[in-house]
Amino acid sequence: MMGSKVYPLSVNKPDTLMDGDILVQADHHIAWVAANGTIIQAADTHLGVHANSRFSLANPGNWTHLVRLPL
Repeated sequence: MMGSKVYPLSVNKPDTLMDGDILVQADHHIAWVAANGTIIQAADTHLGVHANSRFSLANPGNWTHLVRLPL
């Protein structure tokens, strides 16, 4: 999408999270993240969509990229 920004989390991180940021794991799994760190994802088909608050820019875990769409 034109104007979007991709942050490879191992190299370059934004200063803060924003509502609507998208997290990517190795180009195959995505999640929506809120500014407070809550992650909305469908971890597996049989589990369905769920929310948790485990994401932190300081420790991104298995998330490899953050995508920020233009406002």
